[in-house]
Amino acid sequence: MKKLLFLLSFAPLIFTACDEKDDDTVKPEKQNYPIVNDDNFNTTELKGRFSVELIDGTKKYKQAIFSQGNLQYRAATNEWRFANNQYDIIGESNCNIGKKLNGWIDLFGWGTSGWDSGAKSYQPWSAGTDSDDANKNYGVGNSCDLTGDYANADWGVYNTFKNGANRNWRTPTANNFDCLFSKRTNATKLFAVATANNVRGLILLPDSIWNAGINNFKYEIKDSIFDKNSNKKIELELHMYINGTDTIRIIPYSNSNKDLAWDVNIYSAEQWEILENNLNAVFLPAAGYRDDTYVNRVNNCGYYWTSIHCGNTDDINYSPFAYNLLFSSNSVNTSNYMGKFNGNAVRLISYIE
Repeated sequence: MKKLLFLLSFAPLIFTACDEKDDDTVKPEKQNYPIVNDDNFNTTELKGRFSVELIDGTKKYKQAIFSQGNLQYRAATNEWRFANNQYDIIGESNCNIGKKLNGWIDLFGWGTSGWDSGAKSYQPWSAGTDSDDANKNYGVGNSCDLTGDYANADWGVYNTFKNGANRNWRTPTANNFDCLFSKRTNATKLFAVATANNVRGLILLPDSIWNAGINNFKYEIKDSIFDKNSNKKIELELHMYINGTDTIRIIPYSNSNKDLAWDVNIYSAEQWEILENNLNAVFLPAAGYRDDTYVNRVNNCGYYWTSIHCGNTDDINYSPFAYNLLFSSNSVNTSNYMGKFNGNAVRLISYIE
């Protein structure tokens, strides 16, 4: 019987930030990414379970599943859905944002679920520029999170989705992301920079990946090796064997391999399907961000909103910022923050009861 081989290497993780602004601004140029703006809706639910919150007074974690793709919205029909594939992104076409757009967008200002929270900018098509006045238009109750009395400003709480099943969806908190990337057991071994179907992003592996026997899964750790493909030494390697016909290699994110950038973990759509179906892996695409109608850093960085505002301001009457997850090829920051007017990607989770 043939075996499917996975190789992982890991080293201590260092969290760093990359610049919020750069010169990769695009308007109105568009590039083609693997997405079809049609009415087909993938209803297949992801199975992977991820520790996202430590239960008070215990050493146990609450687990959640991820939506099957990033959040998307079509203004012309007021429809919400999850992307059909985890690697699907809209890209530079987000510059067409508007209340009559008969196409999909996937970069949103903070708290723009469509619920009238009292904020000036609460609609999914809301756009603004980089100024305090623009940031004041977003968010709810001045310095409030998308929780409690203002939970409806959370995209997952307020809306229904064409392919969202009957789950209670919500936007992750900053602590959820911190738990995923640094607090859960074996956290630094459970994510990797990758390219899936020509789209760059991060792979997240579920907690259960370390349970020998899952899906005929076995693993072993060996000493450092020399990777002939990259011509570099990899500090440690993890061999994972799953029944299959191909050989696929995963190198988890680590500081020692940051110079490899996006040159590792490159998968075709077919190879990604193997990872998704056998390992229950999640993929967060590097969807970039939107500044008004300018789209930046698509396929280079990922910016994902949390439901938590950031109080980093001298004005106690409002908070112009909110926390987000920011990643690039060589940095992951779970406590980054941006002005609320910026359009970020949204990936919802649902707690396992």
